[in-house]
Amino acid sequence: MAMLRSLDAIREQFPQGATRELLFGALRRAAMSSSQLSSALYDFALRLQAKEPGQAEVGKVDILSELWALDEGRCAVSARRLGEGGRRPWVNADADILLDEQVAAIRTTLAECAKRPLFARVAPELLARPTFLALVRVFDVFQPSEGESSTCGPYSPTEFAAIDDFLEQVTRTSVMRRAFRHITKTLPVLLTRPWKEVLFKLWFQRRDGKPCVFEHVFLGNLTEDISGQPVAGGFHCWLKFYLEEVRGTARYLGYIYNNAEAGLTNSRFVSGKFVWDYSGYKLVKDQGGFFIGTSPEWQLATGTAAYFETSTPNFARQNGWVPWTNAYAYNEGYTKETTLDGERYRHVLCRAGSSGSVTDDLVEDSGFLVTSYFIYLGPELRNDESSGADHICTSAELAQTLPRWLVEDGITVHVEDELSQECVRFCVARGCRSVRESLAMLREALVFDLEDAIAAAKTPGYPRITELVEDTLEVVPILLDYAEEPGLMSPKLPALLAELRGQGRRGPRLHRPLRLLLTGRAEGAPIAELLQLLELAQQEGGDEAGVRLADRIALIRQIFSNPPFSHVLQEGAVAFVN
Repeated sequence: MAMLRSLDAIREQFPQGATRELLFGALRRAAMSSSQLSSALYDFALRLQAKEPGQAEVGKVDILSELWALDEGRCAVSARRLGEGGRRPWVNADADILLDEQVAAIRTTLAECAKRPLFARVAPELLARPTFLALVRVFDVFQPSEGESSTCGPYSPTEFAAIDDFLEQVTRTSVMRRAFRHITKTLPVLLTRPWKEVLFKLWFQRRDGKPCVFEHVFLGNLTEDISGQPVAGGFHCWLKFYLEEVRGTARYLGYIYNNAEAGLTNSRFVSGKFVWDYSGYKLVKDQGGFFIGTSPEWQLATGTAAYFETSTPNFARQNGWVPWTNAYAYNEGYTKETTLDGERYRHVLCRAGSSGSVTDDLVEDSGFLVTSYFIYLGPELRNDESSGADHICTSAELAQTLPRWLVEDGITVHVEDELSQECVRFCVARGCRSVRESLAMLREALVFDLEDAIAAAKTPGYPRITELVEDTLEVVPILLDYAEEPGLMSPKLPALLAELRGQGRRGPRLHRPLRLLLTGRAEGAPIAELLQLLELAQQEGGDEAGVRLADRIALIRQIFSNPPFSHVLQEGAVAFVN
């Protein structure tokens, strides 16, 4: 009773309002339980923090850089020195984490190019740090039992206790305190729940029996690619990958960078390919990326701040976020570029379930978080390279700017070669308005997913893709015959199409089988333009120009020379056999 009277006396010193009643209502309830009082008083102290002078204007605070500077839990990381040889000396052999990236992965196969684990050493004392230790305990309770898949139902008391302890630890850090001030003082968002409950709802609430966003981002989960094949989703936490390596359930296959020299000199971030044994599946992550050595609180704080900065479309724009058109699987996707310690990164955030309001009304429950992760872009640009990838430009500006980005992205080798000019023409013809939109369009055009499409067609339950593959069977021998003839394919395309018309093909059935065979996708750009791009990419393309056309033809021949398709080339039959 003395505690309650004291709280009432303090309450009278605050102006009347909904926020006052919210705070003191929570304190009165917590005063009845000694286990809850500490957390409630801490939340009360967070809300009493004053607005920082000079940092109150929306869109003027670089919160990501501030959180980076405040990350006291970040570990020292060292990679090997650049040069020839497999076991080169470390840049700093005394670092907390020694990173062994070794060699480049092969995109088209699961060959284990890297013979050693990614993590050569992680100092054991790191795992004794409070937030790291709490995170490992959360990993342990989410770890499925032998032979069982993790469930997505209500949390058990053990799971809930581990989650609660983790959130209790991270909310006490300077990183999360700064995130709270940014959200409530600078944005500002009215939080109607205690801070720890806000974080629980955002990161740990499960919906419709599906994994929560924490499971997706920090732990990784089973998902499907566009052809329905099981793949690893999320898995953006370095500590989780390290523990899986130690357990023997994750295997690093090699690095993947658009600019390998820059990527290998930045030991703070890894982008690579790996395989993960999960619930009886061997899940592939074709290109996964995560920061190395960052603290759990930093990763949680960046995703939380980004979620509230994108509460509405207008608010997202004010805070420097750009709509991400590739987020077709979600309601909303945003990207934002930042520079940390001289290296450029792209923060990707996807959210769903919001009302789609274009007003600036900031509410706590404006949808839910789907994913939050980073992509490494390269070293900081010089002043003369500062025009951003999201700048909306005219066709003439795009023609002037895009070639440099194509070289940096590894699609082309020289800004003035024919492939660069064809890429510009391809993007301008499709109405691309920015470099980022152009690069996404080109990556989609140069993709080669035929093996995924074939695998899905051979699996029961995918009638649409099975129908599409069946429709290509009588086209395969004709395509391969024309490919065997000397010279480029594009001049032969009119004759090839004329022969297909002789089969009675019209409309989509004329071009779709060729597009599926050459890219693995039934929809996309006209086949004549795709063929032109692929031929130029084979002659002049960089490391990121996709699979070469000759290799695509060779794989088509290989696939259709083996069961269940071997009769296609031998007899010209068209019946599909599972």
